[in-house]
Amino acid sequence: MSPSDDDLQDHHVGDFRGYVRNLVSKSSRVLEIGPSYMPVFPRRDGYDVSIVDHANAPDLREKYGALNVNTSFIEDVDFVWAGEPLSELVQGNSFDVIFASHVVEHMTNFIQFINESSKLLSPGGKLMLIVPDKRFCFDIFQSLTDTAKTLEDDFSNASRHSLGALYREESQVTARYDQKDIIAWWQGFVMDVNMMRSDPISRYDSSKRAVQMTEYVDAHEYFFTPSSFYLIMEELRFLRMTEMKVELLTRARGCEFLVILERRAYVDESISRFQSMKKELSLNIMREQIEAWEKLAPLSRPIDRSFV
Repeated sequence: MSPSDDDLQDHHVGDFRGYVRNLVSKSSRVLEIGPSYMPVFPRRDGYDVSIVDHANAPDLREKYGALNVNTSFIEDVDFVWAGEPLSELVQGNSFDVIFASHVVEHMTNFIQFINESSKLLSPGGKLMLIVPDKRFCFDIFQSLTDTAKTLEDDFSNASRHSLGALYREESQVTARYDQKDIIAWWQGFVMDVNMMRSDPISRYDSSKRAVQMTEYVDAHEYFFTPSSFYLIMEELRFLRMTEMKVELLTRARGCEFLVILERRAYVDESISRFQSMKKELSLNIMREQIEAWEKLAPLSRPIDRSFV
């Protein structure tokens, strides 16, 4: 995929949330994970939906009300998630669609989340994810997640965020875009970026405390572009780590991209074919980074040698 595909994608897919709503019938059994104050499949619109979130509805209203957010769209939460396996949380239920927007990057074990979702899908069911593209949000300076990271987290059965993930928030930025300082932006030219944090010593100390606490402390653990996400999924399938396969993958629009996954039987694939695919996706990941860099053109001035 390249920038030349954007017009065609906008024609056939358009708004991601509207697109997935049009794919899902009112009779489909839907599990929406982490809708917080803005569900995409609300009961008030007739969807047969169950909701998973990190808190119950009264607590969500209190949390977001304190942030001056409109809480009138918050609906009753069916399952309050405390980090246990998803299939254990909603045991005995199956769903035609599982939907999560800006959730997967918060997981502590990417592979477990994908496979637990797979267990809950009915035959032919879909896992639909809207994923932040790290190139166009406050994570722009973060290193991309690779397959090795997901394997390591699964091997160690990670259930808490790493010290590294907690400390990485020190590198979050806002962008000067369209005369505003924002944390997520469209793919237009960014005039400047500004570090959101200012005290790495305190950040390191608080990160050390957080990993020793019994209480869960949230963070972004994973950072993706469309091609990096696709490569991870293809490599995990090649390793027989998941049956889930990408059915649809978009380019980023705004600060995010859409992925639709479905369960498919494994197909034997030669190492040479896999390596060829991995090479091309790895090159495309580099092209994606260049594409983002070109949007930072006003910042591409010579290096200030006083910092070297």
